Amino acid sequence: MAEHFCAYRFELPTGEIVTLYQASNGDFACPICGFLLAGGEAPWWGDSESQPGITIKTKGFYGSFNICPCCDTEYGYEDCGTNASWRDLRQKWLAEIDQTPEILTQLANINVSIEREAEEEAAAVRSALDAGTLDQQDSAGRTPLTRAAIIGRRDLVDELLAAGANVDAQAPDGRTALLWACACGRADVAERLIDADAEPNIADGRGVTPLMEACRRSELRIATRLIAVGAEINARNRWGETALMAAVRNAIGPSNGPGVRGPLDVRVRLIDLLLENGADPSLTGQYGKTPLMLAGDPEITRTLLEHRPDVHQTDNSGSSSLTHAARDDDPDQIRALVSAGIRVDEADPDGETPLMAAVEFGADRAVGTLIELGANVNARNDHGETPLMVAAWHGEVVIARILIKAGAEVNAQADDGETAIMHAISMRSKLNENPTCCAEGSGHLETVRVLIEAGADLSIQDKQGRTALLRARECNLQDFIALLESAT
Repeated sequence: MAEHFCAYRFELPTGEIVTLYQASNGDFACPICGFLLAGGEAPWWGDSESQPGITIKTKGFYGSFNICPCCDTEYGYEDCGTNASWRDLRQKWLAEIDQTPEILTQLANINVSIEREAEEEAAAVRSALDAGTLDQQDSAGRTPLTRAAIIGRRDLVDELLAAGANVDAQAPDGRTALLWACACGRADVAERLIDADAEPNIADGRGVTPLMEACRRSELRIATRLIAVGAEINARNRWGETALMAAVRNAIGPSNGPGVRGPLDVRVRLIDLLLENGADPSLTGQYGKTPLMLAGDPEITRTLLEHRPDVHQTDNSGSSSLTHAARDDDPDQIRALVSAGIRVDEADPDGETPLMAAVEFGADRAVGTLIELGANVNARNDHGETPLMVAAWHGEVVIARILIKAGAEVNAQADDGETAIMHAISMRSKLNENPTCCAEGSGHLETVRVLIEAGADLSIQDKQGRTALLRARECNLQDFIALLESAT
């Protein structure tokens, strides 16, 4: 049986909030229905890539491909491969509740389990107090003080401290009662531990400090107290993350995973607090990302910009904050960054512009905003590819139309001589060779149709002397062949 539970709010890519429960033994609950899952990792943190996140291939979260025994959700490409699927699955499940009342019974059992586990923990702590074993560790290496902190029992914490419990005792993973109180959002307990002179800078084995945990949960009250007693503002964990990055991102779990999102006004005040107390916005975390790149919200971006960070700073791949905003499909954030001085066509080392990044990620709102701000629709990367070629490669029909309307050259050729139509054919061929490699693909034929209607010259040859029709024949793409022959 799990020893305790913590409840977190999880924000879906659609902006919808669901509740996520995590037990101390690593079990999580399904974000669609809330059913408790065993397995040690959150269901959307799969092993399809070394890190979870939005991908070009699926435009969704990589999944573990496990199936929830309650709602039958598969945490993989088929069920959870796109942002829309999260919303649809959630709505479908909610619609089924009226017809399937046992679902509510299952969820009620989870809540009862949470309450029961807390009561059992409190009883165990009381037994330790009565026996005088104040610093004896349980099977997970936690002392009675830490266990009381986790369940938020201020009364037990008071008794333990009065009896002489070691306020800075560490578990084998390095965690103290203060760190756990911050991680669980137990503000009253955290303040009591601070009053008892708990060391604010003891980090766990991952380098995570109490301030980082408080910021990750948007616990402004706790963060304020920690800073007042000397918490190191710019301490960094194993992934290079600082408290400022944790406050900006608000993610419980792995360094760049999805997780908690605190109220926006609290997050803004917390970020201001950190910056006013010396937080360095130029420090980089995993993959060289700065807080500005992690912002994900125009209000957070504006708050960071007020403290004048280097807006031209790039991550390890050479991508700027504007490129990240473009991938996130956030028009307001894009406008804020351009207003702060980032050039709208500022390219990475491979020549990719923010517009190309937006096209690559299917971010049609970002595409429109960047064009409105003056982005060059005919810019070229180091391979001579244009945004329209990128759209064709990914089968982005809507974006292709937007680019053409803005003046994109439909007959431009890349360094290998390929046109946008040839890019669409090449990618469709790759999908046919390995249909499981990504979830997109249906838009390529329609993209070719749009390019033809826009005046694409089908007689153009690539560097190997092949026309679009010849490429389609080589790839045995019968639907493309029929379309191209009819237009020739």
